[in-house]
Amino acid sequence: MYGASAVVCAASLIWSGLSAVPVDAGGGGHRGLALASQESELRPGVPAGVTATAGPGQGAVSFTAADTRAVSFTVTAWRGSVRAATSTGPGSPTVVSGLSSGVSYTFTVVANGTSGSSAASLPSRSIVPTGPVTNTAAVASDRRFVNQSVSFASSAGTVSSRRPQASESSTTTLYNPASQGVPVGKEWRLLWLRAVNCEAAPRLMEFFVHQESPTQTALAKFVQGDVWRAGQPNRAVAVAVPANGGQLSWVENRGEPLILAAGQSIGARWYGMVGGARSCNWQYGAIEQPAGTGIAATSTSLPTATVGASFKGDVAGLRSSWRTVPAGTYWLPTSVRATNCETGPRRMDIVLLGPGNIMQGVVTSAVGGSGPVEVPAGGTWTWTASESSSRLLLPEGWGLGVRWLDMRGDAPTGTCSWSATVSVGAMGGTAAAFDSSMG
Repeated sequence: MYGASAVVCAASLIWSGLSAVPVDAGGGGHRGLALASQESELRPGVPAGVTATAGPGQGAVSFTAADTRAVSFTVTAWRGSVRAATSTGPGSPTVVSGLSSGVSYTFTVVANGTSGSSAASLPSRSIVPTGPVTNTAAVASDRRFVNQSVSFASSAGTVSSRRPQASESSTTTLYNPASQGVPVGKEWRLLWLRAVNCEAAPRLMEFFVHQESPTQTALAKFVQGDVWRAGQPNRAVAVAVPANGGQLSWVENRGEPLILAAGQSIGARWYGMVGGARSCNWQYGAIEQPAGTGIAATSTSLPTATVGASFKGDVAGLRSSWRTVPAGTYWLPTSVRATNCETGPRRMDIVLLGPGNIMQGVVTSAVGGSGPVEVPAGGTWTWTASESSSRLLLPEGWGLGVRWLDMRGDAPTGTCSWSATVSVGAMGGTAAAFDSSMG
């Protein structure tokens, strides 16, 4: 890919130089070519020795400049052959942020000068960013959406991770004693949770609520509909989650909302881990709002829109498709429908794509949480928001779509498709309009 890009870049430069050469029998063309050659010599050389160090949702990229003609350097993060993010800085190292925890990236560097830019460097070795990635967005005048993705390497035994914390670490440490939970004067209304089993065998997993201050106390363990409360015998309510990327999801039940008070935290727990696995991950979406807000009972409708896409079933492997929430708005999906165009059953799930991290997981009201669902050959699957399966929230810049996990490419003339109906609200709009749209 990098070689092809360099060829295209070189071809563009050659075409640019030739087009500037006048048709001059007296030799003006030769002078133009000489000038173009001189300008090319003034461009910075290609950076070398590109290395990257993983951090929480970012990579710190170091390199060596070829000469002193560069005034800045542009670093590009690649997820496979896809350009994931870029960052421009005055020198080495340059940090590229907004990367997904638990995903592999390589990096290339271009030197920028007053007379042009160099070709891209050779790619670095791959890294996998770890640690938490936090995204926030104001969705009403007095509240905001908070999302965090936490990635880490597994260790042996029972592994627990909880958020929010006063400070974060890019190491495998999961809990900092300085954790303070939800800020004073605020509450968190949990919208959804998702955890991934990164190990090579099934593991028991669950979610939990913990009181961080003024005293540390376990409050509740739960999966979906199975709750342990303080004072009961300490028992696991966890369920077995498949190996190598199996998912456990929870979604808000509007009839019994999960609201964290100041000083409380939300967490995920894995039992019986062996250790040494990378890309363990859990994520949540919550509304941070004034304490005592809860869920408003007013009824105000929001305008709706239909989004979706289609593609030919002629490529094997993992297939994803999504649409991005326009600036200045947020989406509340009311239904998502996907069609399998292939000749056998295939697994799919809903994709929520956020800045810096990806969340996948079909959201259901099943006691055992949720994961990919199997869609029959030529069949459809539909998720619909309800009282027991509340709406998801996607702020501006996020994406909504579907992901097919094991396509075989055996329907070259068939069309796979998906569509979603979403309610559309204004970012920073009134609190009443936001709350009333969730029912």
